[in-house]
Amino acid sequence: MANVPVCARTLSPTPGDAQGNVYLLAVDSISDLHSMPLDTETPQGEDGSELRTAGSLNQDAPISVIILNDDESPRHEVLTLGGKFEPPSPYVPPYHSSAPVEQLFTIPTSLVSEDAARQALLEYAKKKCCYSSRPAQEMLLQDFHPFNTFRYRLDTFTENRLCHWMTEPYYGGEVDGAGNGPPPNRWDIQVEPPHLFQKSKHRMPLPHTSSVETCPHCFGRGRNICGNCCGLGRSRCMSCGGSGRNTDHTCTACGGSGRVRCSQCFGSGSQQCRACHGQGIVIKYIRLTIKWKNHNSEFLADHQSDFTTKRFKKVTGEILLSDEQRTLSSVTNFPEPSINEASERVLTEHHTMFADCRILRQRHTIEWLPLTKVDYTWKGAEYHYYVYGNENRAYAKDYPRKCCCAIM
Repeated sequence: MANVPVCARTLSPTPGDAQGNVYLLAVDSISDLHSMPLDTETPQGEDGSELRTAGSLNQDAPISVIILNDDESPRHEVLTLGGKFEPPSPYVPPYHSSAPVEQLFTIPTSLVSEDAARQALLEYAKKKCCYSSRPAQEMLLQDFHPFNTFRYRLDTFTENRLCHWMTEPYYGGEVDGAGNGPPPNRWDIQVEPPHLFQKSKHRMPLPHTSSVETCPHCFGRGRNICGNCCGLGRSRCMSCGGSGRNTDHTCTACGGSGRVRCSQCFGSGSQQCRACHGQGIVIKYIRLTIKWKNHNSEFLADHQSDFTTKRFKKVTGEILLSDEQRTLSSVTNFPEPSINEASERVLTEHHTMFADCRILRQRHTIEWLPLTKVDYTWKGAEYHYYVYGNENRAYAKDYPRKCCCAIM
């Protein structure tokens, strides 16, 4: 990145040095500021206003510095040329873990009924285009084996804030520049999320960072040379390819010249500058982008069966615990030890993973997921299937008749 000229205009009096001045500098790094020569000259700006180099500033005056990193992500620091370096305090996500709450859990023990189990398999067969429904209708139910399990889920709703330089056309109006005060820390600006636990984004200018400048793309002219005709106003004829003739006749599109009026600039040789929209000046400012996002993690306790675990993602269970707070503490007294361990592990992972974000809200739930293995016989052969979830969905890996077109 090219070095930014290290100079600052004298701003309107704000709480600062003895003369009431606060200075604004733009540098590549703090080391660049300390390495600046102590120049005693006072240069003049293009408009005749007084500019001051680092050497001409009061050694005790506070300076609001915008540091431009290579990735164009600015950050603000406040320091004095006397040697003091006082960066603003970065945002530190609070960790207010509430004390563990002892809770009594009542674990359901009910099994699916025979009617519900038969209906579940019948619905399962109907949804398969080539499954015969006769086994579900004629089967003899033998035994029910419960393999109920538990699901722990944690949602962490975070807020992240990023700053980037932006340039837009300037059409006039008030400019919130450094004369209104130093730029605030991005975390000090109060913005409420539209909805909790929902992804969203909000953009706004960072206060006191705007300035009006000459457009760097057209240098204030408002127009740029047309890229299609290179500023000539005429481009090669597409009808004859620039030769001026079509077979044995003169090209009627260009009259034999091989050139026609440029379709992009209409013969003017220039186009309106896209950066400033023809204004010649732009407003440059730091844009603050606020992102809200919900992060979730799930853990399913071992159900000690051959049932495919991923099928639980499409069903619900009975809620045994639901808690929502700013920051949560782990579950410690659930009857299934793996749930307690998962709660502590996942909470720790979230606080580590999102250390650079602000955690606005957390919630966690524990569900009891019903899972029953049903043994049955059909035409003297033994089979089994599973009924799972509050929705009583069925899954049969070895269904007897998978082709209804077969001879019965």
